[in-house]
Amino acid sequence: AAGQDASGLEEVAMTPTGQLAVVLLAFALLHSHAGASTTATCAVKGSSGSELGDESSSSSPLLNLTKSAIKRAMRLERRKESLLARRAREKDKRAKEKERRQREFEALSDADKEEFLRRKEESRQLYREAREKFLADRDLAIAARGHPLQRVVIDLAYEHLMNEQQCKSLAIQLGYGYSMNKKAIIPLDISICGLDFNHSITGRALTELTAHNWDQGRGGVTFISSDVLNAFPREDIIYLTADSDNCIHELDPSKVYVIGGLVDRNKQKGASLSRAAQSNVRHARLPISEHLKLSSCEAITVDQTVRLLALVSSGETWSSALAASIPRRKVASYDNS
Repeated sequence: AAGQDASGLEEVAMTPTGQLAVVLLAFALLHSHAGASTTATCAVKGSSGSELGDESSSSSPLLNLTKSAIKRAMRLERRKESLLARRAREKDKRAKEKERRQREFEALSDADKEEFLRRKEESRQLYREAREKFLADRDLAIAARGHPLQRVVIDLAYEHLMNEQQCKSLAIQLGYGYSMNKKAIIPLDISICGLDFNHSITGRALTELTAHNWDQGRGGVTFISSDVLNAFPREDIIYLTADSDNCIHELDPSKVYVIGGLVDRNKQKGASLSRAAQSNVRHARLPISEHLKLSSCEAITVDQTVRLLALVSSGETWSSALAASIPRRKVASYDNS
């Protein structure tokens, strides 16, 4: 066993963080071996010695760390170091690519430089024209809709139920949902409630995704720091949860559909339903099982739910919207009846 511990330590001892973790692990190993003798000494010294031993044990938080906890911390630190190293490599690669393009441009003749700049400006102009046409078509489609955009809220009240990696995964899903909504011809009116950019893991992850630069208002997203129950009238709220017995078959433009910002719902089954029930707001599930059979539970990701609601809100049927929103690998069979 000692040989296995030593080989494990050698794998991480090359990094500064690994060296710190090695010290912590060694401390825990020494403490585990010294535990028996410490107990015997305390027994000989009597009650006063025992109190002193308890006091010294509780004074250092390292004594409460297990080898498994330390190894888990070591793995997390290795992942962080790997992520930082990958970002540094990508940044260096982009810088080198920029330098290469600049050298190629400088090597061109004056006539070729002028032609290159002309084509670059033409490309930018084509993009601007396409963007303006898209926005004009969107305005026409929204006007022809005859009622306000469908309101959808993503509730970030579940961070305490997730670990750091799950919070970061949620931030990525929010980014996918925002990107999809920005490109939709009839977008949703999306709000993200309970967001704290400075003091929450999800908020800091969104900051890394430059969420503060996301478009606000129509076709974008609205950030709300307050709880969803305080931001919208409770009589307008319908909480979407796969655990509800109520099923919605069509969207009501006057209602606010709330998506629970929760990753890995299998371990937190019933969390959204419990929040809706405790808050005394209506709840319902999407008609997923009526149109297809998933290979796992009916809970789908936040970005998949956003895409599904956007397609249905723009006039798609539930069957076609579900087929377009949920990856085929998650579908066991389709039922279009």
